[in-house]
Amino acid sequence: MVGISHAVFNNLRGDQVSKLGLDYASLKHANPKIVCCSLTGFGTSGPQASEPGYDYLMQAYAGYMSLTGDPQGPPVACGVSVIDHAAGFAAMLGLVAAVYAAEKTGEGRDVEVSLFDTAFSMLSYLAIWNLNRGYEPVRRTGSAHQTLVPVQTFRTSDGYLVIFCAKEKFWGELCTIMQLEELKADERFANFAQRFERRELVISTLQKTFLTKTTDDWLKVLRGKVPCAPVNDLSRAMKEPLVMDRELIVETQHSSFGQIRQVASPIRLAGTNMKHRRAPGLGEHTTGILKNYLGYDDNAIADLRQRQVV
Repeated sequence: MVGISHAVFNNLRGDQVSKLGLDYASLKHANPKIVCCSLTGFGTSGPQASEPGYDYLMQAYAGYMSLTGDPQGPPVACGVSVIDHAAGFAAMLGLVAAVYAAEKTGEGRDVEVSLFDTAFSMLSYLAIWNLNRGYEPVRRTGSAHQTLVPVQTFRTSDGYLVIFCAKEKFWGELCTIMQLEELKADERFANFAQRFERRELVISTLQKTFLTKTTDDWLKVLRGKVPCAPVNDLSRAMKEPLVMDRELIVETQHSSFGQIRQVASPIRLAGTNMKHRRAPGLGEHTTGILKNYLGYDDNAIADLRQRQVV
């Protein structure tokens, strides 16, 4: 298979990759252009390479949990496995880049992505601030941004709303729409630095006004002028009008469960008719691959099955 393939991918513990012969050093004799991509927990070398890795562990290691949740409560993990998903995307990008390079140079290589490395890379500007200025981020009420005010969750009369005033013009628009012109004119809140210095006063004033209307009422007057979003539960999120407009819910036919609805890929390729289909069952395509790609006949395949090779 290696001889006719572009890449070999594995999602194993780091110490298993070379042991099982899934790295470039082990496979290049069969195909010098082969790309060997390993997505591990802690990398293929180092003192923790043999340990299994999971999303929650990485959120803890990289400090995510210390930044998430109510300031008075315990550390909290994100409700979605963001590190798992991000590492998958990183591995995909690395694999495609290496396959492209192999087509140009004729030489394959190892591609390594770990959950640990991915988690730390996503700390982005927080890590830079900490490494260079000793900055220590803190948890704030309303999942507030570390430095920008107002950027956080506010309670409405029937739920919650997120406001993101990332530019000064959004602050002015927000004050006008909320009929808080005195706040807009007050020199104490004229820029980000001053609002940060008086964060509690700004937030408390806005919060009182947000409580006077429903989330939908606020969205009607804010959307398109001030970046905002409702805080949905999962069922409501699946019914967001934009989800339907962008055709994010697709249907596939499953041999055991019948019609299955699921979320589409976020990648859209112009000019391509993307067809969604279910993942194959274990070994479902084995016979077809052995016959069509490797030229094995029924007897050879039966021998492999008898010896439990496939």
